Amino acid sequence: MTHPPQPPLKTIFPESSLAKRMAVRALRWYAKTLPKAPPFPPPGDAPVRILIQSMGGIGNSLMATPLIAATRKLYPNARIDLLTTPGAAELLKTDPNLNEVLVDQDGSDYSRKKYRTLNRKIKSNNYQAAILTLNAVTFRFAVRSVMCRIPIRVIHRYDFLPHDDFIAAFNLVVERDRGKHDVENNVALLEALSRTKVPSEPLGIHLRDSEYSEAFSGLLSVGVSEAQPIFGMCPG
Repeated sequence: MTHPPQPPLKTIFPESSLAKRMAVRALRWYAKTLPKAPPFPPPGDAPVRILIQSMGGIGNSLMATPLIAATRKLYPNARIDLLTTPGAAELLKTDPNLNEVLVDQDGSDYSRKKYRTLNRKIKSNNYQAAILTLNAVTFRFAVRSVMCRIPIRVIHRYDFLPHDDFIAAFNLVVERDRGKHDVENNVALLEALSRTKVPSEPLGIHLRDSEYSEAFSGLLSVGVSEAQPIFGMCPG
C-alpha cells in the first residue's frame, strides 16, 4: 500500500521565514561540532540516562506509553524521564516506569526565559540518549536535544522541505513504516537505540485509587450502576 507524501511539519517560524532557514542551518552546523557518541549500552543493568520527548499532546503521549514500558524492561536501572506537554504530564506523571516528568510550555504560554531554564535542567541531567516520539516534531522541540548536547539523538525521518530539514542534526534516524501503527513506530526507535528486538507492550495509564473513586462516583451520580456494562468511545 502506498501513501501520499506528507506535508512538512510546522515549526515556530513562518514557512517562508529567513530566520527559520538560518536557524535550521545553524542547528545542523552545531550538531557537527558535537563529539562522536559512543555506542549505547546493550539492554541490561547499566544505569543509563534516557530522555523521551513526546510533544504531541495527550493522544500522542498515550501512544508513547508502550515505548516507556519497553524501555524500563530493557534497562531496569535506567533513569528514564519524559518531556511532554502540560496536559499529557497530568496523565503520565504517575507512570511507575518514569523517574521524572518534565513539563514543556504549551503554545499559548511560550516564554524564551522558561525555554532556556528547562534547557539548562535537561543539560544538567546528562542524558546519554534522547528519543523523539512520532509526530509533533517541530524545530522548537527538536533543537533541545542538540543544544543540550545529548550524545545520541533518535528520530524518525520526515518529509521536510529542504529549508525546514533539521534531521541531519540527529545521529540515529529511523525510517517510519507507514504500514504500522504509531505505537510500533515509536518502539522501533528503541529497537534502533538498543539494537534489540523489542516485544510489544500495551497502552498504559496509571491512575491513583482516588482517581478511580472519583470516576466511579461520577458514574453513580448520573445513574450508572456498578452492575451495568459500560461502552466508551473516543472518536478523533
